[in-house]
Amino acid sequence: MLSAQDNALITQTSKGTPMGELFRRFWLPVLLPEELPEPDCPPIRIQVMGEYLVAFRDTNAPGGIVEAFCPHRRAPLFYGRNEECGLRCVYHGWKFDVTGQCVDMPSEPADSDFPSKVQIDAYPTREFGGVIWIYMGPPDKVPESLPQLEWALVPSEQRRVTKNFQECNYLQALEGDIDTAHVSYLHSTKKRLPQNQGVVRDVGRIDKAPRLMVLNHDAGFAYGGRRTVPDGGYYWRVTQFLWPTYAFIPAFSWPKTCTYGPRRRPPLFPHELRVQHRGADAQLRHVAAAWRRRRSMVAHVWPVLVRQWPGDSRRAPTRWRSPIQPLASTPQPMPPKAAA
Repeated sequence: MLSAQDNALITQTSKGTPMGELFRRFWLPVLLPEELPEPDCPPIRIQVMGEYLVAFRDTNAPGGIVEAFCPHRRAPLFYGRNEECGLRCVYHGWKFDVTGQCVDMPSEPADSDFPSKVQIDAYPTREFGGVIWIYMGPPDKVPESLPQLEWALVPSEQRRVTKNFQECNYLQALEGDIDTAHVSYLHSTKKRLPQNQGVVRDVGRIDKAPRLMVLNHDAGFAYGGRRTVPDGGYYWRVTQFLWPTYAFIPAFSWPKTCTYGPRRRPPLFPHELRVQHRGADAQLRHVAAAWRRRRSMVAHVWPVLVRQWPGDSRRAPTRWRSPIQPLASTPQPMPPKAAA
């Protein structure tokens, strides 16, 4: 078991924390392109590793992610107008481009140079593999290329991307990703339904105490779970972890990729974002050729460290309903008036 200090060390990802600074040295997937479907579309607001941000696609189509509040009176830029290559605050009209530079200030005289002195935090973004990526680290440490993962390299028709929320810390999601022992229980069933058969073969559910063997390498590690099977052989499940956020998980169904993202407060980060990428047969054959001991592979990307804000009327607010206090399905009658 971890001590409270060690738990805080590896679960907190806000700016200035050790893990937060580590993750900020890598390109991280944060959004889907369809969330910013066209130039000058409405912005969306997200929280990435404790930072409140607004994402928008300007007139020239590149995506931008900037801090969420105007520096003048801290008005939310989420309510601003995305127009003519910039996001304009609705309070006093200050306008910022995708680099965070103020490019227009209607409240100042035309000859004023004050707009050139106003800058908000902004992070570079790139679109690759059906995902919008962000880099939040030092500008002089930007990685030259994005992660060249198989699912990002295949044609778009061989990749399907969806998103859902998962209520846990990113480290809990990672632990589930690389844990091979739980499949004998969580993914076992007495009902032979197709949706329950893709993680582990039936023969792999018999031995519920796998022997684990780990191999470290420069990009992370691989470990195998060896289970004894009735005919005297072994059933192997080999899992890969790659820095900073990827775990390739074995399955004999078609491959998929998941991305998890926590909020800023430990130890639990509710309403995490999860992006799931699913590959087609061509990718399956490519993966099978690379990993000969298994017919397919699941790639989990932990953690995107992203959260969309609750109460966002532009983005399906039903996702933020608490499972403990669900909204009533029918209007509740008013209590009767007390007798006079």
